[in-house]
Amino acid sequence: MASLKPHVTTLKERGMPKKEKSDKGLPKKEEDLGTEHEAEHAATIKQIADDAKAGTLKPVEYYQRMTAKDHLKEIPDYYTRLSKMEKDALSEKDSNPEAQVEDRQIG
Repeated sequence: MASLKPHVTTLKERGMPKKEKSDKGLPKKEEDLGTEHEAEHAATIKQIADDAKAGTLKPVEYYQRMTAKDHLKEIPDYYTRLSKMEKDALSEKDSNPEAQVEDRQIG
């Protein structure tokens, strides 16, 4: 199995200040962690921006596949693990009303 290597830098290392408050009432700590983790998609985001600038945008599925590959390069069974984690988290949320967080639409 491939070794997992740290792949992200911190917000501070990239010169981005941590937010004082999270948007939409989301957990700030999780938003900060997610922002750092999603840096692995920088090349995909740059590709989208470059394609948009050149007027050569591809179908959205093309970029979704690029994003999926970003995850699979790190963890070959990423989506199997993600599905299990989401199922377990939703089951835990449903069975523990005290731990429920109000669902919010993000957008």
